[in-house]
Amino acid sequence: MKSLFKPSILVLLYLSILSVFTIPTAQAHGEKALEPFIRMRAIQWYDVQWSTQKFNVNDEVSVSGKFHVAEDWPISVPKPDSAFLNISTPGPVLIRTERYLNGKPWTNSVALEPGGDYEFKVVMEGRLPGRYHIHPFFNLKDAG
Repeated sequence: MKSLFKPSILVLLYLSILSVFTIPTAQAHGEKALEPFIRMRAIQWYDVQWSTQKFNVNDEVSVSGKFHVAEDWPISVPKPDSAFLNISTPGPVLIRTERYLNGKPWTNSVALEPGGDYEFKVVMEGRLPGRYHIHPFFNLKDAG
């Protein structure tokens, strides 16, 4: 009985160590950290397209699509009176060169109307070559 016990412990130990090194880790950056009412009831993104998620230095990358500002904006979230469209990246891998809202060049924050639909495009250039998880998001004044 003793001879079977030690090898089985060693096998379990080996398998647990092996699982630590073979299970891939998540490569995202906080989307699940936001409460569901913020993720699903504030701004809904749709028809979002990426020109590429893999690029080299100075390669042009664009993110475009549409978003809808919810009519029933959550009361616990500051009103979108001063909203700034940005692109979320894992560090300074891109630099923004152009930004458009409804087809017009746009550089500052903007007041978004609840119930409104908008079209956007952000053009960037690569700073660090690689393949990255990128997506659009809004900064809101007084959101913390």
